[in-house]
Order: sequence, then C-alpha cells, then structure tokens
Amino acid sequence: MPKTVKDCLIETFEDLNEEQFKKFKSKLIDRKGEPRIVSFSSGQTGESQPTYGPSSISIVNEKHFLDVHRTTLIERVNNVNSILDRLQDKGILNSVSYSDISTLPNDHNKMRALYDGPLKSCGNKGKDDLLSILQELQPYLMDELMKK
Repeated sequence: MPKTVKDCLIETFEDLNEEQFKKFKSKLIDRKGEPRIVSFSSGQTGESQPTYGPSSISIVNEKHFLDVHRTTLIERVNNVNSILDRLQDKGILNSVSYSDISTLPNDHNKMRALYDGPLKSCGNKGKDDLLSILQELQPYLMDELMKK
C-alpha cells in the first residue's frame, strides 16, 4: 500500500534533530503563502506548540474541515452574502454562480448551494479560502467547531 502524504511528513519530521526543526519552523514563519506557522501557544506539557494557518487545520481524517462540519455550517452560518462577496473577489465564484446563490431566499439555502456547486469544484484551495473567510467573519462559530 502506498504511503500517504501524512505518513511521508511524519517520517520526515521524525528524522529532524532539534536544530533542523527550529530552522524549518523559522522558514515557515517567514513564508508569505501557505502553509505557514501563524503563532505559538503553550501546550499542556508546557512546551511551545505551533498553531497553524488554515491549510494545516483544514484536513481532518482525510476529509476537509468544511466537509466534516458541513451540516453545522449550513445550519449556523449567517450573513452569507458577505461571504459570497469575498469568494467572488478571490475568483472562487463567477458572476453567474454569485447571482444564482445570492438570490436564494435564506442563508441555509445559500450555504447548501455553495457546498453543492462551487465548493465541489474548487478543491481544497478554495475550501481553505472559504475557511479563512469564515474565521474572519464568523469567529465564534469557527472557534467552537475547531475545538470539537
């Protein structure tokens, strides 16, 4: 059975000594794009633990974070038109999709249409962009879901 990306990463990180790992973290912090370490927080052991940007938290058991929490997000996300505006600005939504989704009668239907249409075709990069937007516009909901 071929190795997964996760298996390869674990194997690679196990081979790094402390100095090499420190250099690796420094390079991630300096990156402008993803993946990059955003900040450090204290873990239960008292050691400094990295807190990562969207793409590193977005995959949960081989499923994207947004797919894992699909039902909750459809039920609880509000002000979807603001989200649609930002997705269109990023090029994830074209004007036809934007128009079709924004004219739906309520936020539940808009989120469902977003999942069933553009999010299916945009892949993990588009989902990571939506995750970032949700973290910005719906911080309390996203914090709650990330703790689950």
